[in-house]
Amino acid sequence: MMARVEAGYWVFRAPLGYRYVDSKRGGKELVRDEPLASIVTEALEGYATGRFGTQTEVKRFLEMQPEYPKDKPNGEVYQQTVVRLLGKEVYAGLVACKKWGVSLREGQHEGLISVQTYERIQHKLLHGSHAPYRADIRAEFPLRGAVACGSCSTPLTAGWSKGKCKKYPYYFCRSKGCDQYGKTIPREKIEGQFKEVLETVQPSEDLVAVASAMFKKRWDDQVERAAIILSGFRKDIVNAERQIGQLVERIVEANNRRVIEAYEKKIEELEREKLLLREKADEISTPRFTFDELFEHSLKFLSNPCRIWDSGRFELQRMVLKLVFLDHLQYDRNKGFRTPKTTLPFKALGGFFDLNEGMVPLG
Repeated sequence: MMARVEAGYWVFRAPLGYRYVDSKRGGKELVRDEPLASIVTEALEGYATGRFGTQTEVKRFLEMQPEYPKDKPNGEVYQQTVVRLLGKEVYAGLVACKKWGVSLREGQHEGLISVQTYERIQHKLLHGSHAPYRADIRAEFPLRGAVACGSCSTPLTAGWSKGKCKKYPYYFCRSKGCDQYGKTIPREKIEGQFKEVLETVQPSEDLVAVASAMFKKRWDDQVERAAIILSGFRKDIVNAERQIGQLVERIVEANNRRVIEAYEKKIEELEREKLLLREKADEISTPRFTFDELFEHSLKFLSNPCRIWDSGRFELQRMVLKLVFLDHLQYDRNKGFRTPKTTLPFKALGGFFDLNEGMVPLG
């Protein structure tokens, strides 16, 4: 088993998203197991790119997938399951086994994500935020936590108020020192006004066409630079291999165990760097997507975030809030929403044609 791991084969229990099949090279090897493989890929890439800002959002996404096996009878997934999922190098096509002294290396199986995505996940796990699970964030109140009280800037909470015949949904401030504490706002009112705010940040069709042309020009410029970048990556790979060879020679000559361990650690770092460089070189030489494939969804989102909000899907509505608005939306019970702070793409598109024309004033 140790020899198989050293050769790049995974020999332990097949992770979710993989299954074992007989290998033409002998023994067993991992292959994709759909639809779990696609679900795991979406969860990992979503966390790496920021679509899922926290591990809690990844957890909620997995719980919404009918095909994904749940840890509890009520359909919940353990938080530790998410942690293990995000930390598995096998999903990047890599294998390692510290207890056997086998360092990280390229595996013989297809990765569900790229090595770059895996590295971004590990960096985020080390430096990112870890928000606790909030049971009160539900699809019935999509603005909860995203809209703040106009008086005290505390994020509004929401709930149901019992009437004579049925329950009614409301948003309200939960800060006891605020003059708006406990004063309810009907859900239909605040969400209707939010829709009006969202329509104001939606750019015109002409503006989206200009943005598309700008993206296309930038894409073409980057394609021209690809050959130069590719040459640099290849030189770096050769340099990394040369350093690894030198360190191996030093290990053979060394007698001190601590020195040998330091050399081995450096070799592992260089091997990881070499894998990243090789992956980047492959992406440049054979792009996975065309311009239209890569920017189609982005341009659709920029051109019409209202349509995505109207889909009613809670996950997409939270994504709209995260990608359109830079901070909490301030809401006043009497005056409605204050001018929102939008993210850079919408700020740029909103002000692109909103320029004052006229003669330059005299000195």
